[in-house]
Amino acid sequence: MIVQSPRTILVTLAIFAVLAASCGDSSEPADAPDSTSTTSTAAPATGDPGDEADDSAIADAPVLTASAPGVTETVIRIGVMSVDAEELANLGVVINAGDIEAQWRSFIDAVNNDGGILGRQIEPHFVTYSALSDSASEVACVMLTEDIEVFWVGGSILRDNPLCFTDLHETIAFPAQAASPAAVERSIAPIRSLPPSQTDQANVFARASVATGLYGDDPVGVIRAGADRGPVAVVADALRREGLTVIEGDVSAAAGDRLAVDQQIAVAFERFRSDGVTTVVLAGIGAGPLEVAQNSGYDDFSFALATALDPGIIERQGIDPALLDGVFSMSESLIGTADQATLAADERVQRCVQIYEQQAGKGTVEFDPTAELANLGPTLQACDLIDTLVAVATAAGTDLNNDTFGAALEAIGELPLAIFPFASGAAGKFGLSDTAYPVRYDSAQLLWTLDGEAINTSS
Repeated sequence: MIVQSPRTILVTLAIFAVLAASCGDSSEPADAPDSTSTTSTAAPATGDPGDEADDSAIADAPVLTASAPGVTETVIRIGVMSVDAEELANLGVVINAGDIEAQWRSFIDAVNNDGGILGRQIEPHFVTYSALSDSASEVACVMLTEDIEVFWVGGSILRDNPLCFTDLHETIAFPAQAASPAAVERSIAPIRSLPPSQTDQANVFARASVATGLYGDDPVGVIRAGADRGPVAVVADALRREGLTVIEGDVSAAAGDRLAVDQQIAVAFERFRSDGVTTVVLAGIGAGPLEVAQNSGYDDFSFALATALDPGIIERQGIDPALLDGVFSMSESLIGTADQATLAADERVQRCVQIYEQQAGKGTVEFDPTAELANLGPTLQACDLIDTLVAVATAAGTDLNNDTFGAALEAIGELPLAIFPFASGAAGKFGLSDTAYPVRYDSAQLLWTLDGEAINTSS
C-alpha cells in the first residue's frame, strides 16, 4: 500500500475536486430493484393466432445464468465509490458536486426501465469513504467485493486504490480519475479510467501540442521537478517520440528550499536560451517557474503547462493569475472552462442532463463554472460510466464475466461519451478518452479558454 502525506493527498484531491463528492452514508447494500428474469415466461393464451410467433420468441429468448460474481440470472451488482466531501470541507477543500447517489440512480433507473442489460437489472451499492486514507478505501473495497460481491465498480477511486479491486479481488474498475501506472500494470481484471491514464497523459499532451504547431522548428525546453520522473514528467520523452529536440532542466532541490529551487530554474532558463529554446513546458512542477521568469528576465519564453491547473488550485496555491495569462495547456474536457456553453449545446450532454433533471428538477445541473454548485462534471461522469457499462456488457453477451467483458471492451471501438467527443475502448488503452482541448489561460475570467478545436489523439 502506498501511503501519502495529507498535504500531498489534498493537492491530488484538488486536481480532481470537480470529479468527487460525498453521497452520504450509503454503505449499506441497496435493495435490489424489481426485475424479471428473461428465462421465465408466461404460457400463451389458447387459440391466440399469435401463438406460433410467441413460441418462437420464447425459444429465442436469451438464457441468463449466474455467470460471474455479481452477475445473477436477474441482476448485475455494481459498486459506486465517492469521497467524504464533509471531511474535506473541514480541511478547507470545498467540494459541492450535488447529490452523487441521485445522479447515478437516475441513469441506472433509465437503463432498468428500458429492460436492463440483456434482461438483467443493474443493482447499485454506494459507498462513501475518507479520501485521506488508503486504508479507508481498502475497507470500502472489501465491503463491495467480499460482502456484496459486485461485478463492476466505478466513481471516485483515487491514486492506486483501484488495485484493491482489479488486482486483489479481480473486480472490474472504471475510475472517474486517471488510473495510475501501478494500477494499470498490475491489474488482473479489466480497468479503464474516463480520462487518459497518468501514463497516457504525457503522450496525449505531446501529440496534441505538436498538432497545434506550438513549437515550430525550435527545440523545446522541459522543466521537471525532482529525481522521480513521475507520470506527468515523462512528457519530455513523449515529445521526443514526436520528433522534437528536447532540452531538460531538472529541479532537484527540496521543494521547501525556495531559494535553491529558483536558482536551479534560472540555470535551466539560461541553458534553454543558449540552446535556442523558445517554448518551455512545465511538467509536474506547478507554476513557480513563471514567477522566476518574470522576476529574472526570462519572460521572453513562451510557456506551456503539461496539465491545465484547476482554477481552484490556482486560487488555493496563491498563484498570481497574471503570470498564467496566455499560457498554453491541454484540458481533458471543457468542464470548468469558460466554454461550457459549447458543452451545453452538445446533444450527448443534453441527453444526460435531461435524464438526471427528469428526477432532480429542471435547472439542477449547473453549467456555470463560477457557481457554487459544480455538479456538471459528476453528473456527466455518472452518465458516461453507466453508458459505457451498458455498451460493453451488452457486447459481452449473456455469458457475462471478466473475460467476455474484457474482450468486448477491447473490440468495441468508438464510444459516444458526453464529456469526451472522441473516446474508445480499444486494446492497449487504459483511459477511454481520446480527446484533448488546446486552451489558454484568461486572467480576466480566471478560467481556461479554448484555443482551437478538440483534437482526436487516437489518430
